Amino acid sequence: MWKFDGYSLRLTQPQDEETARRWMAEDREHDGRFPPSFWLERNPSTDGMILEDEDGQPVLFLRIERIARVHVQFPPMQSAHDRARVMKAVDAGFQWLIPRLGVLGFCGMVFASRVDKLKNYFISRYGFRDTSEWLYKPIPVYTPPNYKHMGAPLGEGEKVN
Repeated sequence: MWKFDGYSLRLTQPQDEETARRWMAEDREHDGRFPPSFWLERNPSTDGMILEDEDGQPVLFLRIERIARVHVQFPPMQSAHDRARVMKAVDAGFQWLIPRLGVLGFCGMVFASRVDKLKNYFISRYGFRDTSEWLYKPIPVYTPPNYKHMGAPLGEGEKVN
């Protein structure tokens, strides 16, 4: 549980489902869109949470999901051979990447493009959904001073355990 400014943020519990059910029944945007248990889910990629006021009364539900935002830069492509070479690499790369993101605890991927042909390819090939419902907020990630990225080369005197 986290406390700040008179509020408490905690993981949801089974007894919170009835509150979610009541609130959703009164909310045209959420009623019937997904079950109240949506707000209680907890797994490696998702945390259901509830914010309570200073009196311990629920104020809102939160569902926090770990989602990867992927950016891609393609080289200039002058010929069909160039495009085929790049698309072969895209297929190999995304077929490798998608399951590994799941293993790392990500439950989804966001990929933005203004190129309809590319968007349609990702929709048909990988099951992406085109949605205008998303808002995106980048968040700076804290990196501890001694953090070593798992792909970073070992420093002098370091060894793999």
